[in-house]
Amino acid sequence: MIKVGDIVRNKTTGEYGTVHFSSFGVSIHMWSEELNGLVKTLGFPASSYSEDWETVDMPEGYELAKYGGLIKKDKE
Repeated sequence: MIKVGDIVRNKTTGEYGTVHFSSFGVSIHMWSEELNGLVKTLGFPASSYSEDWETVDMPEGYELAKYGGLIKKDKE
């Protein structure tokens, strides 16, 4: 069962994000390096979550931001 704040990975693209809920169902928030900002899915039924997303542990090189989105750590 998914819950708000879970870290997820897209099975096709490999993108990481965090789970949130919207009026349309589950919404995934992701950090876009290209846009230098937070992007999110429009929402989809929770029952279809596992078709495209899987819950994972925190990936190496990432950290949670204070606002709950998933962002990459600063490059050293």
